[in-house]
Amino acid sequence: MLKKVLIFLTLVILCVLPSCGKESRQIGKTEVFAEVGEGMHGIVFDNNGNMFIGKGKSVLRITSTGKVSSYITLDSGNQTKNTHIYGMTFGKDKNLYLAAQDRIIKITPDKKVKTVVKEDFDGLTGVSDVKFDPAGNMYVAFDNKVVKYDTLFKKTTYIDGTDVLVDIKNIYFDKDFRNIYICGFTSSNIVKYSINSKGKAVNPQVEFDAMPPFNVAIGSNDDIFASIPWGSGILMIKDKKVIKNIDGGGMKMQDPQDLAFGKKGFDEESLYVITSSRKLFKIYVGCKDVH
Repeated sequence: MLKKVLIFLTLVILCVLPSCGKESRQIGKTEVFAEVGEGMHGIVFDNNGNMFIGKGKSVLRITSTGKVSSYITLDSGNQTKNTHIYGMTFGKDKNLYLAAQDRIIKITPDKKVKTVVKEDFDGLTGVSDVKFDPAGNMYVAFDNKVVKYDTLFKKTTYIDGTDVLVDIKNIYFDKDFRNIYICGFTSSNIVKYSINSKGKAVNPQVEFDAMPPFNVAIGSNDDIFASIPWGSGILMIKDKKVIKNIDGGGMKMQDPQDLAFGKKGFDEESLYVITSSRKLFKIYVGCKDVH
């Protein structure tokens, strides 16, 4: 009899416990991951379990346990006197690249700093984002344009968003670089361009045009996740329709801005979101980055 009771209780426990943990979390579950202070922009992960966030002329490093430390501070000696970090990414060369107002800055793993591009970029903030394609070409966003620098830093206009995009904040390539998504903050839209066999951005399609999006990420299920500062939430968009508004559930997620899916060492099915409330939030969304 005792053995049967024990077997019964074991089965009950197994039925109650989730099989993989995923079922136990609700989409949109939000928690404070770290206290990071004000003036944060740009968020990126390396392959060693570290997150990096820009803060003015500094870069912070955050561990998978939420421990925050200073990684590097740019100074006038590095010819970065008038810069402010707005976007970040890692290149194939494993260097960290910063979109920093009037220039693109490269930081090597041993923290050597070099300005690789310096121009009088148009727009309210100058350079707002930087990304690379698999061939090593660099894409830089500012105002209503995206320009492309090849591996020899020859510059061409990749996207001219005149009359379509205003004040570009973020660019995002999807899986296999089939499409590029662009956030136009002042134009209040997200525009998707297809990338043809020659690498050209063609056939722009408006995926969202209701509120000013600051940042966008694409999930493995092709859902679009967009941060809306004025709406104080993260929108889930599918087939050009908003299917969910994640507002933090009372967590006071004020003015969400930059966001990114967690990578190695972090929760890969959650978005990490910078806000103006001095906090870095983690939001469970139930899917991974499309990459």
